[in-house]
Amino acid sequence: MRDYDVLIHAIEAAWAESSYSEEVHRALSVYTAHPEEQEARGLFRGRHWEDISDAVLLANCPNPFLIAGPAFRYYLPAFMIAAIRHRDEMFFEEVLGHLTLPKKPEAVARFYAKFEGLSGNQKKAVALFLETVRDIEFPRDQWGVQDKYHERWVRRIDRSLHGYWEKEVS
Repeated sequence: MRDYDVLIHAIEAAWAESSYSEEVHRALSVYTAHPEEQEARGLFRGRHWEDISDAVLLANCPNPFLIAGPAFRYYLPAFMIAAIRHRDEMFFEEVLGHLTLPKKPEAVARFYAKFEGLSGNQKKAVALFLETVRDIEFPRDQWGVQDKYHERWVRRIDRSLHGYWEKEVS
């Protein structure tokens, strides 16, 4: 757990100066006809990212991922930290899925836009998250019955690190 403790500290440090801005509030206040989006936005509206409990995130997965733009970037540390603490939950894979580069070309532009507002330190924290998860959760020397599952995540994480995250932080 020591590596994960270090990772959580790095995530918290990268978002330490982040505040609930008017831009985040506006993103969470936009009306949508979709009740799931309204519900997800209501979970976050007016709350600092550190005040969003793991229980709220886990009970509402995947609804928290219906928030977008500056709100998604602002609450990203809460998502990553909850994923670390609850690696055996579906939420963990949801977070990984949102942080890994999609294969479909039309989705790549949306992926880039989703993260363009992160600072260099925040992008480093995301890259560290992906590297740590890959190395601890999917170690090649321990693959067994779930080879394909592990191999798929390692490929996705590596493609994302080399294709986006490492380029963004160098």
